[in-house]
Amino acid sequence: MKSNYKSGTKPVISVFPRVFSGVKTAAEQAEFLKKCGFTHGDLLIRKGFVVSEDTPEDDFEPVFEEFKKRGVTLYSAIADLKSASPEMEKILKVCNKHNLRKIKIGPYSYKENFCETVKEARKNLESLVPLSKKYNVMILVQNHGGTINSSPSLSRELVDGLPLENVGIYFDAGNMMRMDGHEAWAMGLDIIGDYLEFVGIKNVHWFKKDGKWDRDFCPLRDGIIDFSEVLNALKKVGYHGDFAVHSFYVPDGSVHDEKTIEAVTDDLKYFKELLEKCL
Repeated sequence: MKSNYKSGTKPVISVFPRVFSGVKTAAEQAEFLKKCGFTHGDLLIRKGFVVSEDTPEDDFEPVFEEFKKRGVTLYSAIADLKSASPEMEKILKVCNKHNLRKIKIGPYSYKENFCETVKEARKNLESLVPLSKKYNVMILVQNHGGTINSSPSLSRELVDGLPLENVGIYFDAGNMMRMDGHEAWAMGLDIIGDYLEFVGIKNVHWFKKDGKWDRDFCPLRDGIIDFSEVLNALKKVGYHGDFAVHSFYVPDGSVHDEKTIEAVTDDLKYFKELLEKCL
């Protein structure tokens, strides 16, 4: 399912839809992406959003029409569900219909009893494989802080042995620096191996608050992650896939704010510059 931009086509660069929290219409979402220079976006399927996990069949059509009118293609989907169920099957069926092939599922949070949590998560992933095959979609597990797979190595352990054509890893360097699970970029990508299917792009900065060090997300060009290093590591492992920009530092729902538009536009501009240099 990976695209091959070395054959002449460039990678897809989409947008993770966290900035759309509180945005009530698909038209607003699509117009924002267009203003920022994006031709692709990702769709969050969640209760209270433009597509609800309860009614995906009813919600998808008008949403896709609004994006299509503005020349923006929905590329991947994010769902909170993380195991096979009638609700998940409806979501995957609709994604298949609209050619959304990459589906990031909900995180497997860590609270206690790591080994038991891993066993349960593994069963959940295995239950999704038949649905992935049926609807020709890729189930993605993202390395994320506070989960049983916060690092590339833990993510590989979780999915290892599952069919590569059905289950993949969503690599996120920003999560590793903002939260937990940091490993050297090159080694982490080497560990992920052929399960590498999608890459999230966001940056992090450190600052002092009340006399203590803290960290949070920030504009892509201002953070401590050197994305030239990340992209060079991706090149070394032969990654020919696509990317999603995560501008998590902007206020939720601030799609009409000029500062937000300028910031996200610059994230895209800067990342394209890095891609030209590194890949």
